[in-house]
Amino acid sequence: MAVPRVRLAHFYAMHISILLPETHSFRDLEQSVFAFTNRLSGYCGSIESCGVVIESSTASERQQAAFTVKAALKVFGETVVVTGKASAERREDAMAKALDDVFGQASRRLEAIGNAHVGCGCGRDSACG
Repeated sequence: MAVPRVRLAHFYAMHISILLPETHSFRDLEQSVFAFTNRLSGYCGSIESCGVVIESSTASERQQAAFTVKAALKVFGETVVVTGKASAERREDAMAKALDDVFGQASRRLEAIGNAHVGCGCGRDSACG
C-alpha cells in the first residue's frame, strides 16, 4: 500500500488563507503563492496572518495573461493591505511580477512597523518575532 506524500511547510506562526476566484488553476498558482509566503515569513517572522487574493484576467491589447494580487498581513495588531498588478505573455511571468510588486510594497510597510517594535528586525539579519 502506497503512503500518500504530505507536503509540509514551516511558516512560524503565520496563518495563511488563499482565495483564487475564477482562476481555474490552483495547482499552477500554488507554488508561486507558497514561495511568496515563505519569502514573507523569511523577511518578517512577526507576521501573524497573511490573506492572499489572486484574480486573473487577460490584458486586452495583446491577450496577455494578467493578475491582480492583494495581500492582507496582520503584524503586531496592525493590518497591512497591498495590491499588485502585472501582465505578461506567460502566466508564470505575470504572476511572478505581481507577487514581486506586492512583496516590495509589503516589505517597506513591514520595515516601518518593525522599527516601532524593539528587536523585530524586519528585513535585517537579526531574527524577527
